[in-house]
Amino acid sequence: MGDPFRPGAPVSGWDTPAPSGTTTTTTTATPGTTTTTTTVVVTERVAVPPTPPPSQPRRDRFFVGGYGGIGFQLGAVSRRMAAFSHLRGGILLGERISIGASLTRMTRRFGPPIEGVSGASYQLAMVYGGVDLGLALIRRGPFELGVSTLLGAGTACVQTNAHRPRCVESVKMMVAQPAVFANFNLTSWMRIGMSGGYRFVAREAWRPPNEFRLAGGFFGANLEFGWFKRPDTGTRRRARWG
Repeated sequence: MGDPFRPGAPVSGWDTPAPSGTTTTTTTATPGTTTTTTTVVVTERVAVPPTPPPSQPRRDRFFVGGYGGIGFQLGAVSRRMAAFSHLRGGILLGERISIGASLTRMTRRFGPPIEGVSGASYQLAMVYGGVDLGLALIRRGPFELGVSTLLGAGTACVQTNAHRPRCVESVKMMVAQPAVFANFNLTSWMRIGMSGGYRFVAREAWRPPNEFRLAGGFFGANLEFGWFKRPDTGTRRRARWG
């Protein structure tokens, strides 16, 4: 039976949309020709993954390390070159701050000895120590460049030039020693450093006619042991710089 509104189309019921995942076959017959059309409807459900929670920023643990070591300096003392040795140690806080203490002793003053009125010879001696503060201004992997200062007190004396020296005159003094330093970490527990600065001295007066100037510039080197592997020397931080 044909559809009076669509000539040539068979009538088998009202037209309804094919359900999902089914196959619909339509056959159209015309005089002398039969046409078959097959429509395949496939419906696929895509699972949407849940939205991941926002990532939390990573927090580095606050770095606390320590150091201790020895060093030497060359500097001027009363218009002559002198050699110094020192011991120092302290703690490292964060990535840039160091707080410690040091003890410095003048081991030798080059040149001829001091001659007394009686013809006896003397040497100048000096020892001082105090708080040592440092701040790293530039850090690049194992290298750091910064400033430091020593604030302390000590004693200088004129001593006999003998196997067992004895002070014949001494003065007390206050010392402020600002410097620029450069450190290089050879390993996570050993580093070498260099420093240079000026030693400011406020002291008691020598007995006339003595007048020895204790202030002067200096240059030195250090060898220290401790724990120096701060967070910005690790692989993760170097990759960030790259």
